[in-house]
Amino acid sequence: MPYTHMPLVSSFNVDTVPRQVHEPAGHFEYEMILVTEGSVTATIAHRTYMLTRGSLAFIGRLESHAFLIQKVPYGRYVSILSSDRILSDIRENELISVFVLRPEGFHHVIQLDGETYDRILPLFEQITREYQEQGAFYVEKCASLLHILLVELYRRRPEAFPRWTNTNTQTAVVAAQRYMAENFRRPLTLDEVAEHTFVSRHTLSVMFPKTVGVTFKDYLILLRIAESKRLLVATDLSVREVAEQVGYPNVNNFIKVFRDRVHTTPLQYRLHQNGSSSLTE
Repeated sequence: MPYTHMPLVSSFNVDTVPRQVHEPAGHFEYEMILVTEGSVTATIAHRTYMLTRGSLAFIGRLESHAFLIQKVPYGRYVSILSSDRILSDIRENELISVFVLRPEGFHHVIQLDGETYDRILPLFEQITREYQEQGAFYVEKCASLLHILLVELYRRRPEAFPRWTNTNTQTAVVAAQRYMAENFRRPLTLDEVAEHTFVSRHTLSVMFPKTVGVTFKDYLILLRIAESKRLLVATDLSVREVAEQVGYPNVNNFIKVFRDRVHTTPLQYRLHQNGSSSLTE
């Protein structure tokens, strides 16, 4: 199997008539979905939403999702953004909070009013055009447009972004996410991450699930699973090599964890995804 290019940014506009849109092959990055017509029931991280024209959904790279179309034609813009671009390029924690924070009561979907929709839609159109044409520095241009989109949205709908009730500890949690994204391929402990973010082990342990929605341990596992999915789809590395790449020196342990989380083996996942002709959401 040849190596496959996984872009740092991709974006497209789709009109669909089938009843169901499946979770895309290779969902391991952040996604934004703007519905332009029709309606769809979306299940994101075990929460269900009804999306109609003007619905804007933010999906984290570790969150499963599936869609059931209710009204056709179902039109939407989909922008897929790498974790590198989200965590490295956008330094304002308030702006990236819709991607990386999942406190209790968080809603993945924002219903835009007419004026906000009219401001946001052209930015999706520009990001999509940049991806399709892929001119010089198109990734950087897309990242800049994303930044503007988030600023526009924050100005008009600040309540849609997770609130920063304790700036110091929440900042530490986001810093921990950035550090984990850079270092999850090797053995990583709560003590090390806490030391890096200048908070106590206890504070990070308590605040992490309150801020992110899952425990430190689960988040680390999900990071490794997401990267292993990408490697299984995008490379011809063996399962043993994939395991080593994502921080599991014991391949049997990796296979067990993968099966527990994905409900299939790594090899079966690879065969299914590379043989799948399912629609990309």
